[in-house]
Amino acid sequence: MYRILIADDEGIMLESLKNIIYQNFDGNCEVATAKTGRAAIEQAETFHPDIVFMDIQMPGINGIEAMKEIRKFNSAALFYVISAYDKFDYAQDAISLGVERYLMKPVSKKTVIATVEEAIGKVDRNRKQRSDRLRIQEKLETVIPVVENGFISNVLLQDDWQDMEYYRQLLDVTEEYGYAMVVQFGTEYRDGRLISPVGMNVQAQTFYPEFRSIVKSYLRCIIGSVISNRIVIVVPFARSAMEYEERIQIIENTRAMGGAFRGTAGSQIPGWYRTDLQNGRYADLLPGSVSGASGKQKQGDSYR
Repeated sequence: MYRILIADDEGIMLESLKNIIYQNFDGNCEVATAKTGRAAIEQAETFHPDIVFMDIQMPGINGIEAMKEIRKFNSAALFYVISAYDKFDYAQDAISLGVERYLMKPVSKKTVIATVEEAIGKVDRNRKQRSDRLRIQEKLETVIPVVENGFISNVLLQDDWQDMEYYRQLLDVTEEYGYAMVVQFGTEYRDGRLISPVGMNVQAQTFYPEFRSIVKSYLRCIIGSVISNRIVIVVPFARSAMEYEERIQIIENTRAMGGAFRGTAGSQIPGWYRTDLQNGRYADLLPGSVSGASGKQKQGDSYR
């Protein structure tokens, strides 16, 4: 189904175009009409047209202004101008709005049919492109976590750095440096350590998708899978050293991120979490707290 909006202050013109469309595209098109620019905008807000035939000279808001307003909330609509005025200024404005064609009145039945056929073909192509993009995005949403986990594993294990360059290309990471965040979960905080019961890994898997989504909304980052009660995050960074103010800002953002996570995941998450930070080249980022191996000492912040 294709939704077509016709805006013209001449009732005869409206009915003529509407009848031609229904007679030649019966069952495939739904048509709405408007006699003023304001009415066209209001119709477009609720009707969501795929195709718009717009007269220029209408009472109140003219066709150019109406198209500008409609374009603000409907970027996909195809505009076709129908006008009795062959003015250069109008044509220039129409081109700047991405109008498909400027039709001069009177418009023949043959031209109307050919124009609607052309518009329907463009709508179909645009819909297919959107569908293809969504399908690719859906596939990427499945593949990207696997690639990101490979990147994190490479960092932690100090593995083949040729693979690291491959991961960086796949993830479009151009920065040479980054900082690692190790987020740990536990049921209580005792003597400077988070206490995690057996089975924390399984529990963490239940809130991992929400955790990943929220972190991605705050940071352009790479997120690993759950390792025991820990999740490693690497954030690409422009420089090798981090200023004090930047570190404080990161900590504040982490607190805000934790608050958003608690608000979403609710009772699924344990009572405490801790975030440790370390920055440098990717080859130097080896959070020892992940595997229990020795590593650089990192300052951390714990939150309940």
